[in-house]
Amino acid sequence: MTKAVATPSDEISQFAQQVQVLVAERPLRITTEAELNVGIGWLAKVRKRRKDVEALFNRLAKPFREAISRHNAERDNMLRQLREYEAELDNEIRDYRAREAKKAAEAQPENSAILDTLGTVYLMLGQFTDAEGPLSKALQSARTVDEALPAMIHLTQLRIKQSNKTETA
Repeated sequence: MTKAVATPSDEISQFAQQVQVLVAERPLRITTEAELNVGIGWLAKVRKRRKDVEALFNRLAKPFREAISRHNAERDNMLRQLREYEAELDNEIRDYRAREAKKAAEAQPENSAILDTLGTVYLMLGQFTDAEGPLSKALQSARTVDEALPAMIHLTQLRIKQSNKTETA
């Protein structure tokens, strides 16, 4: 004859019934030495039952904790890979923009908007020395205040970044 294996649900149900029995046995008041001894015995049963319940839930939770830990490691690995791919793609995009802006500036060396774009790309890349020439030339090539304004703003940003860089050096 095979003994049925208790499932976690069965074990929880058994513990719940045992706790209900304990609650029903709880002394309502203690007025005599005998009632005190009953109360102390009841507390000992409750403490043991509580430890048993905690052990059961810890045992049942262990595989879930392990699975969560594995999944967290997998998630961290995937996120690390995504950050690496993201950084690579950001670099590719910046390099492409720099190449295209440089081509456009070579094709139209007096166009203030294109020169401003090239200088701004260099500024975003942290290539402050390379940014200064196109931005200055964009300001000089501008025919109107509206054309000059972006170059002025970007030159100001360049000066701020240059001063921050020298302060931290």
